[in-house]
Amino acid sequence: MKIVNLIQIWVGLLYASQAFAVDFNQGLWEKALTTVEKNLNCSDCKSEHVKLIRQTKINSRAIELKFLNILESGPTTNRLLEYTTPDSIKKVESFMQEHRENLCVSYSETKVDPAVVTALLYMETLFGSEDIPWFKAMDSIVSLAALEDPVFAFHVIETLKPSMQKYKKYRDDPKKWDAYDWNKRAKWIAEDWQMHLRAFFRIAKMQKWKSDKVKSMKSSWAGALGYSQFMPNTALPYFKEDKELDFWVWKDSFRLTSMYLRDEGFAKDTQKALEAYNSPKWYRDTIIHLSHIMRHKHPDFCDKPLT
Repeated sequence: MKIVNLIQIWVGLLYASQAFAVDFNQGLWEKALTTVEKNLNCSDCKSEHVKLIRQTKINSRAIELKFLNILESGPTTNRLLEYTTPDSIKKVESFMQEHRENLCVSYSETKVDPAVVTALLYMETLFGSEDIPWFKAMDSIVSLAALEDPVFAFHVIETLKPSMQKYKKYRDDPKKWDAYDWNKRAKWIAEDWQMHLRAFFRIAKMQKWKSDKVKSMKSSWAGALGYSQFMPNTALPYFKEDKELDFWVWKDSFRLTSMYLRDEGFAKDTQKALEAYNSPKWYRDTIIHLSHIMRHKHPDFCDKPLT
């Protein structure tokens, strides 16, 4: 996974609305933290940042959702209609006008349509809305990396078994999940989020973040950072190029999103670039639809026709 999927935010909201939560064993969690710190293997991470692993609090939501989102069938409503209401269109248009200068600076550099960038950022975080549940990045990332501890992973799987049975019903063929290898899934999740944890610490070092900022940096439940919702390892190459970037500054988010889409071949195949950002077709269709509306309303947004 390169960039956290918006569908994961949707799943998070679904679970939050159901007030469904799981309690994991605190003692096993603390032992898993020791494993994460010991096995991090990041010689270029700051030791003061690595020591913060022991201070993280378990994000049960992250563990639960990452295991169970594979059983979800996706949105049951028409997301295109929901994101293209008159209200939504007005918000997107107002945002574009407010941030015209910085959007056009990114456009001049990357040739990625600012209408697409704006629609995508609206889809990812509703322009940073506090209605979306935010979490501490360290808690989220470490909670998933902690699945590398085999005892903790076994405990998680056993604890989530009732939920696995419950949510299989959302799939067309629930029986196919009877023999699913949840141990393999735990290992895959752990490896991915260990990688993101190392990247997170490397970015923190490059950005000269103090420990308080590392601890308080907010993210999605999965650890996706900023308005662009980049997973740390996806963001790392861009921070190596430009150490002044900030996840939670709009002009930098425009650059991050635009550069990523450019690098994924936006000029040749918009759909393919958007799929690399986030795979669901309804997501891509909604962005394309919203951007078409904006281009029709403002064809000369950057003082010349958008291509």
